[in-house]
Amino acid sequence: MKIPVVCLMLMLLAACALCDVDIHPHDQWLSFQKKHIKKDMEIKRCDAEIKKRSIFEMKEKVKVCKPVNTFILSEASNVSSVCESGEKCGEDGNLIKSKTRFDIVVCRLNKNCKYPECKYTGRKLTKKIIIIDCKGGYPVHYNGNNYYCNN
Repeated sequence: MKIPVVCLMLMLLAACALCDVDIHPHDQWLSFQKKHIKKDMEIKRCDAEIKKRSIFEMKEKVKVCKPVNTFILSEASNVSSVCESGEKCGEDGNLIKSKTRFDIVVCRLNKNCKYPECKYTGRKLTKKIIIIDCKGGYPVHYNGNNYYCNN
């Protein structure tokens, strides 16, 4: 009787360990690049790029069009360097504000669009400070291009 109980406990422990697996920061960086970096992005390419890169959100286990996606017009290495050279900001100091300015393309979802027929209107903004979240020295989340950080 003791053996089945021990086996059950080991299985539960293994299941708990599998559920609590963190995504490695480098993998999050690769995802960030896919979603947010395209050096030669053009405003007329929002629909095509978002579709090609399979960028969407999950709402109640259903894919929906992402309301806004921003592409940074730069080399990946320039964006990743913000983690080291940027300025800490945010209430907890957990965000990084770039000192370098970047051109970006903001793709906003048009009204009445449903996945997978997501249609976007692009707008290019120049010389913007970007705000990102970094983990393990890699950008993992784009937080915007506003000056909302409090130091």
